[in-house]
Amino acid sequence: MTNKSRHINPSFRASKPAELSMDQGIRGLREGDFDLIAQLISKAESKLLKDQAFIRELLMQAKPVKETRKIAVSGAPGVGKSSFIDSFGHFITTFLSKKVAVLPVDPSSQLSKGSILGDKTRMERLSISEKAFIKPMSSSLSLGGLAPASAVASMICERSDFDYIIFETVGVGQSEIEARNISDMFILLLQPGGGDELQGIKRGIMEMADLFIITKSDGSLLDNADATLRQIRQANSLLLKNAFGWKPSVIKHSSYNDEGNDSALEKISAYYEFMNLEGRLDRLRKEQESQLFKKQSNAMLLDYVLNNQKLSDALSSLSDRLNKGELEALGALENLQNILDDLV
Repeated sequence: MTNKSRHINPSFRASKPAELSMDQGIRGLREGDFDLIAQLISKAESKLLKDQAFIRELLMQAKPVKETRKIAVSGAPGVGKSSFIDSFGHFITTFLSKKVAVLPVDPSSQLSKGSILGDKTRMERLSISEKAFIKPMSSSLSLGGLAPASAVASMICERSDFDYIIFETVGVGQSEIEARNISDMFILLLQPGGGDELQGIKRGIMEMADLFIITKSDGSLLDNADATLRQIRQANSLLLKNAFGWKPSVIKHSSYNDEGNDSALEKISAYYEFMNLEGRLDRLRKEQESQLFKKQSNAMLLDYVLNNQKLSDALSSLSDRLNKGELEALGALENLQNILDDLV
């Protein structure tokens, strides 16, 4: 018998997991049960209507228990997003005894639609911390830098006792506005020697940032980090304050040496102090609630329309006629518009 076969039970049959009750879900959130929180987030990612209804009811019954800081961390691939989160997360959990939930997003394959979900393996210290919860999520080919269920996953974590919720986005680009729309604070990571990187990042992503952090500021890259710090500060001076009157700072960080975590915390705390003045944070979150309703309601309406049998048949017919060359795209759209007008 091989080593592999000794661990295989031919009589094993996977049992159906027990149905989660509403009371169990709320109690598990209050107790900070990581396994249950992960189960709830999986339900939030589910396409099943019963799972979606369960999560909506849970979120309406359970309310946030504390003021949680929701922070998005973005940057180009290879900039060290996971390493920064591991270093900063270790700092606040170990030395400040804070609880943190990390929601990393891995890109989905265009071919297999699957994701590796390997960000957790790059957070070596946080992954074994009793004060850190990490739930990788698939982007499901979403263009917003986050998983489609990231907003709901954040709401679930808010109803537990986490002090911080950190989103790690897929990459960096103008589509990262999705991350901006569900977080209180948007941190943009930049690499040393990345002066040309500013051209690729575009002005839009720069204007969204509430804090710039130059990563890998150590060893042979330290001089480049100092030069990049000056470049970003100069570029930042040309940007206007955001809608709330905040002007971002620029700092350096080394995940290798764990240097810069105190500076990052200082800037983050200063941002929250500023946003808590004159109800700015409340206004931001209300705006985000409106954005979430708009997005989710559009998705619900689209799903409802696509499940209309008459419309589904019409779409199939139009697609067939397009494939046969009987119609051009604009003609098919004209037909579809007439069909929609008849449905209303």
